[in-house]
This record gives sequence, C-alpha cells and structure tokens, in this order.
Amino acid sequence: MNQRKMVNYIVREGKCLQYPGRELSLEEKKQRLYHYTSFNSFVRIWLTQTLKFGVVTDMNDMYEHNFSSQCHSINAIKHLNSYHEEKKKYKQISLTMDYDSYTQGCMSPMMWGLYGDKGKGVCIEFDYIKLMKHLKRGMLHDAICYTPQLPEPPVITKEAASDWEAFFESKQKELLFTKHDCWSKENEYRIVSKKKDDYLKINGAIKAIYMTKCKSCECECIEELLKNNEDVYFRCVYQDSMPQIGTFLNICDVEQHKEAYKK
Repeated sequence: MNQRKMVNYIVREGKCLQYPGRELSLEEKKQRLYHYTSFNSFVRIWLTQTLKFGVVTDMNDMYEHNFSSQCHSINAIKHLNSYHEEKKKYKQISLTMDYDSYTQGCMSPMMWGLYGDKGKGVCIEFDYIKLMKHLKRGMLHDAICYTPQLPEPPVITKEAASDWEAFFESKQKELLFTKHDCWSKENEYRIVSKKKDDYLKINGAIKAIYMTKCKSCECECIEELLKNNEDVYFRCVYQDSMPQIGTFLNICDVEQHKEAYKK
C-alpha cells in the first residue's frame, strides 16, 4: 500500500473506510445510538435491560435546568409557576449518534471523559429501530438542534396553561430538543417522557458493548456477562496513529486487542 492510500483510508472491522469520512444525513447518523456510562451502571442496565430517565433539574446544562418563561399580561403571571412545574415532569435519556462515516458515536474522547468514567467505563451501542419499538405512546424523540443563540423563552398564556401537553408537543423542538452549540460535540439524540415510568425497556436493542480498558477486571466481567449472547459484539476503542494523520481512535474486537497485548 503506498503512502497516499495509507493516509486516506483506514481499515476497521474488515471494511475500508475513507478518512476523515463523508458527512452523514440525520437518518444515517441515528441508525446507531450510543450511551456512555460507568461500569457499575452498565451492569445494572444489562441485568435489568432498562435505561433510566434523568430529570431535567439534574442536567449539566445550566440553560436546561434553569429554564425561563415570559408572559404578556398580568393575568397570565399566575401560570408561570405552573409552566415550570410542568416542565420538571419531563425526563430524558441522552444518546450519542455517529459523527461521520469514519467516526462512530463510541469514538469521542470527550464523551468517554465526561460520561464514560474518564475512559474506565462502558459505551453501549443500540440499534435505533429496535430501541424505538420500546417507546410508549406519548414519548417524544429527536436529534438535538444546536444553535449559537437559544430561542426566546416561551410566552405563557391562559390557553397554553389549559392544555400543557398540547403546548409542549407543539413547541417540543425549542423546549425539549434545542441546546446551545457549545454542547454540539455531544451529537445528542434524545428520548423524552412525561410518564410516571422511570425506566425504558431495551430488550434486544443492544448491538455492541465498547470499552477502552480491555486489560482489566471489568473487561473479564463483561466477557462473562456476554458469553452466552452471540447477538452482542464486545469491542475495544483504542488509540492508534498513522503518518501525517496523528493519533486517533480505532476499534477492534476485544479478543483481537488482547492478542495484540500478548504479542
């Protein structure tokens, strides 16, 4: 292979992928969704086959948990607190999409550091279609829209307060699926629910498990959990390098990575 081809192509999982990869459409990006978590949380997720919804007041985005609103009449002021209490009822599950045709959603050093226990945790890959089958009626889902200037706080009226569900559904993009573009590297796809259920069933939706620390006790435990499951791949995300490209993340099966350790 000559130098030009080495720079422009990467072979991963038996496929020759172009670097840095073409831009993906939203439909392509969301076909694989990823959830970063700690090892202990992964064990709970795997054994219960559920994902926990997080409350909006626990989000790390100050704009999301300190939401604001406005009204244009004195009579509508009394509905502002009602709006704030209603928005607190909405819970969410945050997932990461693929970035481009070269960079999968499990390959973000930032996400591993922030949500994957500083690289010591786990990233779970979900099949979009299979995951969506578990959504209940009334649950909302969409990719996050990132913008340098957030929308104006919603205007609360008497009509809005008379049917909060219809109000949130009509304004779901700006109220539930818009964030400041400083968070854009999270590449988030979100599932939102106002139902009393705190957990979403995920039976059969897990496609692969990723770790960065494949020479560890946690790795051995996950291999034990997956030993009778042939439908879920166990893979290692690791640092690699190529001339004129520098250091980047790559992926291989855990068994293959362990063999490389031995050599």
